[in-house]
Amino acid sequence: GLKEVSDNIAHDLKTPLNRLRNGAEAALRDSRGSDAYREGLESTIEKADELIKTFNALLLIARLEAGVVEETAEPFDLGQLVSDMAELYEPVAEEVGLALQIDAKSGLGVRANRQLVGQAVANLVDNAIKYSADAVGRQNASATDAAVSVRVTEEGRFAEISVADRGPGI
Repeated sequence: GLKEVSDNIAHDLKTPLNRLRNGAEAALRDSRGSDAYREGLESTIEKADELIKTFNALLLIARLEAGVVEETAEPFDLGQLVSDMAELYEPVAEEVGLALQIDAKSGLGVRANRQLVGQAVANLVDNAIKYSADAVGRQNASATDAAVSVRVTEEGRFAEISVADRGPGI
């Protein structure tokens, strides 16, 4: 299991690490001086943050597969968590001309790993905004056509989280 995790980490991080290094090197060679260095450092920080997210996600997946994450399950309000996560992305959605619609009522109790659920919702909302914004830019759609919706519903004894958009799909 450890070998598989190590292989996955090496595979998923090799390309982004090369991009990070090449970007820093290009900034150093840029003849504009301090402006180029500043832009290079800002880009390096952004890329490093993405690498950290990827690394953390790989570690969480490995822990989940090993059964360790079950020990971290706790009761929490799913509707509140999803609302909070989606609200964090409202300014990002507005910035690219998208409406973010949230329908997640409080009071739906679940027992799960709060961090993993929050990360999953964040990833879905982030991708929905990113790819919907790309589609809107290509199609010159109006803001009313461009929406991302986040919902939490209860189906019998199960909870369902859905993130929907009008992007190109997978």
